[in-house]
Amino acid sequence: MSFVKPEKTLHDMNIAEGMTAVDFDAGAGYFTMALAKKVGPHGKVYAIDTRIDLLTRIANEAKLLRHKNIEVLRGDIEAHNGSGLINESADRVIIANTLFVCDHPERVVKEAVRILKKKGKVGVIDWIDSYNHFGPHSDCVIPKEYIVTWFAKEGMALDKEFDAGDYHYGLVFKFKD
Repeated sequence: MSFVKPEKTLHDMNIAEGMTAVDFDAGAGYFTMALAKKVGPHGKVYAIDTRIDLLTRIANEAKLLRHKNIEVLRGDIEAHNGSGLINESADRVIIANTLFVCDHPERVVKEAVRILKKKGKVGVIDWIDSYNHFGPHSDCVIPKEYIVTWFAKEGMALDKEFDAGDYHYGLVFKFKD
């Protein structure tokens, strides 16, 4: 039984030193901390969440680990310009275990695409099923085909799928050529 491993996901997304990466709905910061190591001191990581307590936790952990390349931002990724970032400012955006809890997941897709550079990529990790209430309620599970459709409407194509553990699917999107 395996859960999502941030370091493996970042490898599958070809995240490199010096990039600007964004962690949508950063939560406890598992991806944020892994991103900070991966992009290095010349890269930048934005951790975006609506919950101040979680952002404070991320900021404190970043300070403890001496990750000076992390900036926490309070934002609503379901709102237009809700991340607070400018257009085409990110090399990579990660949306992990997030879309299933959103009221308007297609708006999250739009916001990710808006801040993405033309050569950038978006990684999506979400639940495959509810697993008898181990995961989200079955009504909240989003089939990956829906996500592919939402990204296609924004001019993006599925670049690849990756193994995101036993309970999740992993998808990487890039702009259509």
